[in-house]
Amino acid sequence: MKHDYGEPARGRSTDDRFFGDSLRRICPAVESVWIDEHDSRDRLEAEIHTVAERFDPDLIFIALFRDQLSPDAVARLTERYRTAIWFGDDTWRFDELSVRFAPKCTFAITTDPFGSIRYQKIGVRAVESQWAAQPTGAIRAPVQDESEFEFDVSFVGGWSPYRQWFLRWLERNGGFRIARFGTGWSRNSRITESRMEEVFRTSRINLNVSNSSSKDLRFALSSLRSLNDAIRSPKTAEQLKARNFEIPLAGGFQLTNYVRGLERYFDIGSEIAAYSGPEECLRQLDYFLSSSEGRISIGKAGHERAVRDHTFDTRMHRLLSELGAS
Repeated sequence: MKHDYGEPARGRSTDDRFFGDSLRRICPAVESVWIDEHDSRDRLEAEIHTVAERFDPDLIFIALFRDQLSPDAVARLTERYRTAIWFGDDTWRFDELSVRFAPKCTFAITTDPFGSIRYQKIGVRAVESQWAAQPTGAIRAPVQDESEFEFDVSFVGGWSPYRQWFLRWLERNGGFRIARFGTGWSRNSRITESRMEEVFRTSRINLNVSNSSSKDLRFALSSLRSLNDAIRSPKTAEQLKARNFEIPLAGGFQLTNYVRGLERYFDIGSEIAAYSGPEECLRQLDYFLSSSEGRISIGKAGHERAVRDHTFDTRMHRLLSELGAS
């Protein structure tokens, strides 16, 4: 999509910022066809075929939000061109989306570190990649002076029932306030990407809290809405997201919920900190707020790792090379 969730008022989409910006820097020529600029699937598919015939691409890179294209349309493209689909939600959308589209494209790209076995079962060899970070400007070094921090603890991300419960639990049991930024927290809680990076950099601790529904019984019983979310939410599996890489790239210390595969990208305890539940998160908050030397050292190491390995330019360079399209 060209706009965030297809809404122009929300600004540029992550598709354009993440993939578009990097591909335009890396590739000699790029043509984009945006899902949200077409009012029907037929018109979208026709436009893709028209652009492909004129442009004759080495690769057609597709980032599906849902099933805006038909599997048959992808198959027709694959008959003439090499096609790659980015499946960024395989931990909870594989059976709904990936299983239908992956057999139709040349390359199925999965961000699930353990997803290759599921692809093998449907006769597809998946290419593993991962989300990354896209800086808005020059990358700045982490804060080293305690006097330069603006927040003790902050969270940047959209509101969800579980996130609200989790942050309130920490505040109630820890006796501190967590600054919240993102859609849904308050009327003015949305911030720009550049401000987001500044919040990451000037927060002593950046919390990364899952958007998946929790099976913590305390959350489920905290309200009828929480109970409904715990039972009905399709997001039942944790996954790595761009935020895991954005925080350290911006120079921030990250305390994140543990996600399987996280240790493939960062050394836990040396480059980031991770927790497995509210109590452990609270203990680490208390520790790192009182241990500035250890916190700053971990933040610096995580920043260096992110700069070296986890920008979208680096990720896309490696991916295109593996696909034979660089």
